[in-house]
Order: sequence, then structure tokens, then C-alpha cells
Amino acid sequence: MNFIYLFIIIYFNKIITILTFPRLPSNFLTITVKTTSKNYNTRIQDILNTWFQKLPDNIWFISDHDNQEISNFSGNHLIPTECGEKHKIEDLVCKMQKELEVFVFQNSLWSCHFDDDNYVNINKLIKFLQTFNPNLPYFFGKRSIKNPLYINHFDLKYATGGAGFCISKAILSTIKDDIKYGNYLKTALNNRLPDDMAFSYFLEYNYNFPLTIVTNFHSHLEILSEILDPSDEISLSFNNISTDNQKFKFWIPDYCINENDIRLMKTLHCIIEKKVKK
Repeated sequence: MNFIYLFIIIYFNKIITILTFPRLPSNFLTITVKTTSKNYNTRIQDILNTWFQKLPDNIWFISDHDNQEISNFSGNHLIPTECGEKHKIEDLVCKMQKELEVFVFQNSLWSCHFDDDNYVNINKLIKFLQTFNPNLPYFFGKRSIKNPLYINHFDLKYATGGAGFCISKAILSTIKDDIKYGNYLKTALNNRLPDDMAFSYFLEYNYNFPLTIVTNFHSHLEILSEILDPSDEISLSFNNISTDNQKFKFWIPDYCINENDIRLMKTLHCIIEKKVKK
């Protein structure tokens, strides 16, 4: 799928209003979710039934294959690409390139990426971003490893895509031409870097935009037992690791218990939304 065709898809779904947050400018935030067709009936259904409903006009799913049911349910916010469906560098960076093209076209004050195993606390994310000036260069995210990676004589402290990351309009405006010409994709493939690592390298090595660490972003790689109140966090993630410290330990009220909720998306949504309404 070329850049122009991608824009045509988005153009006919252009943001008009944000009903859930009426005081928020319609161009405040764009969120892309990287996914694959094999997760349509599991992870994507979970997202569509939970946090997607908080901001449906501003969330886009970047995937490999089309699906009419998902497209209809999301308001035509599923963007199928010609990227592969495997978890390998070529397929991952191809999808990230498409995500960045969506960012450029939407031209929002803030642009955020998440994976399809993330639960995003939309209220917390918006409140966090509202405390910063989007006209300044901010790159928010979370590191998955403590020590930097040494790439091309450069110490890289990269944001893990599994926790999510956000960039301000100031950064987007700076990199938009490089995105249009596919220079992120070239950087990733030439250096054999995965999508999230390549993006951090692309920003810091080329533009000197370092990562600002936000502890409220969480990936599946973390010790989930340390999270005591999910309503205080921006992003959370599910893993199927059975070790005790890799499981959530926070208290779940009876009315939020769902035996069929194996990825805990509905449970998290119930807990967080109850806190919001209080």
C-alpha cells in the first residue's frame, strides 16, 4: 500500500469530534495500534470492547490483512497494509512505517503507538499529555532494558513498543519529510533493527531527540505484581507467563470479575472506569 492510498483511506474517516472528551481539540491525539490478522478474534476484540470506545475517532489499527467485521466495528479504522504477518524485522518495521504515515497525515498535537496486547488508560494518557507543550520536542516511553545498546558507535536508550510511546507535534513536524520518503524504513532495514528500536535510533541519532522515560507506561516484560492500582497507570500489558511475580496482584472487586477474560482487558476496563466515574 503506497503513501497516497493510505491517506485516501484516512481522509474519508477524518476526525470530526471527540464525543467522550468534548473539551478536547479534535486534533489533540492520534493513536495507532500495531496488530496482525491472527489476533482479530482475540486481542482486537478485547480492545474494541474496552478502551477503543473511549476515543473511537482517534484510534487506528495497522495490520496486514483486511477484515470486514473488524473494519465495520471500528468505523473503518482498520488499515490493511501489504506488510507481512510474521514477527520478523521486515514485517514489523513495515507496519511501523505505516503507523508513522498515519501520524503525518493526521498531524495531531500528540501521536502515540501501542501494541495490540496493551490496555490504554485513555483518561490518564490525555491528562498526562495535557501537562506538556506539544510545540516542544517530547518523546515519551519506557525502556525495557537498563543498559543502552551500542549501535554504530552510538549508545541507544530505546523505547520498547510493547509499553507504548508518544511524540509531540514538534517532533512530528521535524521528521515528516523523512517519513514520507521512507527514511525510517531504510534506517531500520539497513541496520537490521526491530521497529521500536529503529524508531528510537531514528529520532535520537538523526535528530537528537532522546527518550523521556515515563514510569506509567508498562509492557509485558515487567514485573506486573508491582502494579497496585491500574487506574494510576497509562498503559498495561498482558502476558501468559505463569511465574508469580509476572501476574497482577491488585485487588479485583466482585463486579469486575470475568472468568472468560483471560487477557484481563475487560477486568482492567471495569476497574479503571469505576474509578473515573467516582
